[in-house]
Amino acid sequence: MTNDTNLRISAYNLDNSRNPDQVEKEIRAIGGLGDDVLCFCEAGGYPMPGLTGYVLFRDTSRPGRANLATYCRVEYQIDRDRCAWWDLHETWTRTNPGASGQHPPRSIYELVIGRVQLLNVHQPPKGTDNTHDAQAEGIDKLAGRMTPGDPDGQDRPRVAVGDFNRRPDEDGPGPFTLANRIDGYTTGAKIDCAVRRKMGAQQVNYPTTAGGVQLKSDHGHMARFILRLDGSWLHT
Repeated sequence: MTNDTNLRISAYNLDNSRNPDQVEKEIRAIGGLGDDVLCFCEAGGYPMPGLTGYVLFRDTSRPGRANLATYCRVEYQIDRDRCAWWDLHETWTRTNPGASGQHPPRSIYELVIGRVQLLNVHQPPKGTDNTHDAQAEGIDKLAGRMTPGDPDGQDRPRVAVGDFNRRPDEDGPGPFTLANRIDGYTTGAKIDCAVRRKMGAQQVNYPTTAGGVQLKSDHGHMARFILRLDGSWLHT
């Protein structure tokens, strides 16, 4: 007998070098929507606020980690012993106007709610001098973590969500590649999307506002997912 329940996830690329007051306003508005997990990227340089009803997972010890911030509702059973950072190694020449040198490697954050695995993802961008290898490294790490038979040995619900810098319908090391490797599914039509296994997709949309606040990042929208799973997995 299953206890089907919904897991609501928001994902938003905050964009670089914006007015911190506007960024905080957007974060608080997204938190006000009440989704279960909030996944932010391009968080480096912003003081991520505390949100009522949420636990914040963040580590600013290296740029790849500071780039991500993950919030989870306090009522969930978070298995902190299994939550983990996965630091990657590939770099690329900076592409922002006026920037020089190598962009630091990305990181991935793995949140474990009960026994459900959720990975906050920000893949390297396209159009660099190392796009394929940098993106492939991220997909390889995600596939290694999300494939049943990984070190935990359980065929549990798994989802990677965030900015993949490739749409699910694109060739190359992106969401479609990951879904194939883990025998999973993609959800969403933009580069802000999800790859899931042992979860059903109930809904995905791309709001341009949150609680009446305009989302002014370069993406111009957030992503909201409603995924369906057996709720027993949300408990340890």
